[in-house]
Amino acid sequence: MVTLYYAFYGSNRRSVTLDLETEEGKAQLRRLALASDVVVDTGKLTVAGIEASELIAEQPSLVVVAVTSFGTDGPWATNWTTDLVSGAFGGARRLRAVVRAQG
Repeated sequence: MVTLYYAFYGSNRRSVTLDLETEEGKAQLRRLALASDVVVDTGKLTVAGIEASELIAEQPSLVVVAVTSFGTDGPWATNWTTDLVSGAFGGARRLRAVVRAQG
């Protein structure tokens, strides 16, 4: 059974599951990153012990973008979230609910 959430947010996507606690998983992540044009890092590179500067040194045309939920420092910096939670924190979900209620 496929949930509505997965059907909507996961459609037309391919995914890979890596175990970053193993050396094989870390090596696979490095290979995938080096075979890419763009890497969006949500903190998993650091978890795997890979620095963006190392990847760029090996492949100078690689673009690495770091995306964090709550910034790199501060009381919430180590928290993980999803786009839905970020939208709720930013007020976008509330505004959308108000507009729907009025319209």
